[in-house]
Amino acid sequence: MPFHVGGRKPKYVLPEKRSGLVWQRLGFICLGMFLIFVGIKRQSEGILAAANHYGMPIYSATLISLGVVFVVVAITPPRLLERLVAWLISKT
Repeated sequence: MPFHVGGRKPKYVLPEKRSGLVWQRLGFICLGMFLIFVGIKRQSEGILAAANHYGMPIYSATLISLGVVFVVVAITPPRLLERLVAWLISKT
């Protein structure tokens, strides 16, 4: 089009990926370990449930379970996760 510099639309260039899949997975593992640590710490102190700033209960067992799920998903190979999601979608 004539309103572009040079008379043609510039092509979009994909940005280079700086952080790889390893760093994302490491972040998920750290988050999962943090949730597990907080859940076990609260449970050992006898706090089975606490309220967040919305007044909703957060159970210690839920923190531990969510942390385990984060760690398991982070260490599972991506190809296996893709197959699992494709299998679950095909069942619906």
